[in-house]
Amino acid sequence: MKRGWAIACAVISILMVSACDTPPHAPDSSSGQREPSGVQMEGQSRVDPKLYAVCGAIYRGVEQALKENRNESFDTQLQSVQAIGTSAPPNSPNGVLFADAQQVVALFDAYTGEGAPAKVYNELLDSLRTLNQALAQYRDQLPRS
Repeated sequence: MKRGWAIACAVISILMVSACDTPPHAPDSSSGQREPSGVQMEGQSRVDPKLYAVCGAIYRGVEQALKENRNESFDTQLQSVQAIGTSAPPNSPNGVLFADAQQVVALFDAYTGEGAPAKVYNELLDSLRTLNQALAQYRDQLPRS
């Protein structure tokens, strides 16, 4: 019964994360809405080093767990940066990285659950690829120390 509940929760998480994939509507430029100032945009476009490191660790951890056929949990790592990820605008680097990592964790949980559909593995591989691409894309935007 507990495994059935865990699978149901994982599937619901996947569906919720998938719904977040829908791109927001672009504001109508003729509506007179102002664009955010450069200072606001710069703050939103910076990659948080902690979030980036955790997302990278999740990517490497899931990839290794798949290779070794291990059941492991990455929920605690993801929760450690939840405040950063959920407060970031969805299209910002932090928002994208967090959403990608969240989807990888949800799919990995679903994949390692008993009775997971075969298609979850392919979706997990696709999500891993997407997270890896985002990590590569935003690597240069990390603050220099």
